[in-house]
Amino acid sequence: MNYRPEIDGLRTIAVVPVILFHAGFKIFSGGYVGVDVFFVISGYLITTILVSEFEQGKFSLLTFYERRARRILPALFFVLFACLPFAWMWLLPDYMTDFAQSLIGVVTFSSNFLFWQETGYFNAAAELKPLLHTWSLAVEEQYYIFFPLFLMLVWRFGMRHVLVLLAMVFITSLAIGHWGALHKPEAAFFLLPSRAWELLVGAFAAFYICNLRKFHESLDIKLHQLLSVIGLAMVTYSIFAFDGGTLFPGLPALVPTVGTVLIILFASPGTLVNKVLSSKGLVGIGLISYSAYLWHQPLMVFARHRSLEQPSEMLMGFLCLVTLIMAYISWRYVEKPFREKKATSRKLVFSAGTSFAAITIAIGLFGHFTQGFPKRLPEEVLEFAAEKKNSNPLASKCHFPSLTEGAYGKLEFPAPICVLGPDKENIQVALLGDSHGNAVAYPILKSLEAAGITSTQITLSGCQPFVGFERWAKSCHASNMKIETFIRNSSIRTVIIAARWTSNYYWEMFDNSEGGVEHGSMGPVTYLPEFVSEQFDTRAEKAAELWRKGIRRYLDMGKNVILIYPIPEAGWNVPDQLAKTYFQYSKVESLTTPLKRYLERNGPIISVLDGIEDPKIRRVRPRKIMCDSLVKDRCVNAMGTKVYYHDDDHLSLTGAALLVPNVMKAVKSLESQHSASWSDKTRSVQVR
Repeated sequence: MNYRPEIDGLRTIAVVPVILFHAGFKIFSGGYVGVDVFFVISGYLITTILVSEFEQGKFSLLTFYERRARRILPALFFVLFACLPFAWMWLLPDYMTDFAQSLIGVVTFSSNFLFWQETGYFNAAAELKPLLHTWSLAVEEQYYIFFPLFLMLVWRFGMRHVLVLLAMVFITSLAIGHWGALHKPEAAFFLLPSRAWELLVGAFAAFYICNLRKFHESLDIKLHQLLSVIGLAMVTYSIFAFDGGTLFPGLPALVPTVGTVLIILFASPGTLVNKVLSSKGLVGIGLISYSAYLWHQPLMVFARHRSLEQPSEMLMGFLCLVTLIMAYISWRYVEKPFREKKATSRKLVFSAGTSFAAITIAIGLFGHFTQGFPKRLPEEVLEFAAEKKNSNPLASKCHFPSLTEGAYGKLEFPAPICVLGPDKENIQVALLGDSHGNAVAYPILKSLEAAGITSTQITLSGCQPFVGFERWAKSCHASNMKIETFIRNSSIRTVIIAARWTSNYYWEMFDNSEGGVEHGSMGPVTYLPEFVSEQFDTRAEKAAELWRKGIRRYLDMGKNVILIYPIPEAGWNVPDQLAKTYFQYSKVESLTTPLKRYLERNGPIISVLDGIEDPKIRRVRPRKIMCDSLVKDRCVNAMGTKVYYHDDDHLSLTGAALLVPNVMKAVKSLESQHSASWSDKTRSVQVR
């Protein structure tokens, strides 16, 4: 196989956007498609080698895996072991536990399964996982377990049968990818069945070149010029136009992958794209692209773990430069020596790989079973870290997960464990909401139980408790329709509504203006037209109208409504921020955010809720409880030993307990109103 410098240049087009995307540069909102470009390149190069070896009768499975080991393992182990001291010094126990588990996943090439179960690729939590990027290595290596074995089995039947079978796999995988992007987005993003088609795109390019080379070379250079430019435009468009809300790896993923194939096939010598991609700068970065990919995520993640504020663009830009420096070092002194068969024997490659894998797995298991080596950290830091688990113990049963389409039919409530109070058959109060509702539910339900009032929790992850809202891959609307029907036909008299109101009002995550900036996106949210009576210009107006309609429907059922107004968002992960502050200053007295930012963000929402008037409504205002009362012009995240949040916006049980007196006052007010109304009706009957 002849060396093609433009392929190395294409690797640069793949790796640089990925690095800049993970660095947080918003202009590269679709930079993650660089991984898809890598998949296509890999499929093309490996298939070209395999086809050549099969045609010459020289294929050896052992030699194939030796090449993969030489290519993948040395730099991978170098980066893993370089991460260990920083993880030991800077990671809190829960992050260290995750890191230890990911070590095992990386060396067994199963990390994509681990990250699929732990978090979404675009979630804020993903930015704190040093080895998240290794999911793509796992997908590739899983593919290369099956692909050469497949060729060994079917090659004897001829090229036509090989291509037909691969086409069937391609169509099936693409269909799984698109369906999964709609219904199971996390699984679709991380797992091989929905990704295999991208590697096969490159494989088909290899089959085409190997079998139709003369025809391909006979095509007019103008056609090569045009198609290669179109290919580069498609890849470039994906990098800047796609974002976390793009249906991926569904049909939109065809844009960067087909674009990559057009470049591979038609960026021939003499074309503009070939000249650009063959330039020394792009080829140089392309040569070290694998090491650059390995280094960039740990460098940026450890910077985020260490920094008290969200790392600046200047710092992240500097880390991008450090990534390239480290990549050159590991390419020059680790990758290259192990690729040279004269310098390292097959026996050394396999024995060293096995030994390092065993050591890594042992470290990972130790970290897992010790729950992150907690004894290495100061006691005060461990106390802050423990607050991250100070959350609703009913959540696993009463806070329904992200519901995919059709799953709402399986919703059964109230589950017995979610009903607290003396009369399980006569529920008086229901607490509805999203994850913010779940965060405050437990102390409220326990207080109601102590007062002799039976209540239940029904909350939906990522879904505000109103019909008409729909979130990507979550059937919020259908689920809330079922909840409304249950409430209507139940004995429930009072509905408590607690939600992250900003999640449907804005798409932007919270910035506390003092270095605490959430990452990711609130969206995408859609609004079902049958529940929006007029055409509104903005998402905010649509959201406000659905709130009004949803609250009014409960009132029209004859239910009382208690509205828990917006809970102050912190912007930074509060337990983490406290721990990092202690690391740097050896003490922490309090953690607060500006009241001004709370009012700027939530003022319009408060105005909407204030505008919904009815005698059966009571209002609980967290601002009056958590802001300005303890520290002037500030909202308190933590005070002394009391930590009020278990992450960046969800209250801990300690924080939720602050709301209880006001909620209980509202419930008792409505209950007394109900009793008075009942007494009046009774007297009226007696008079008659």
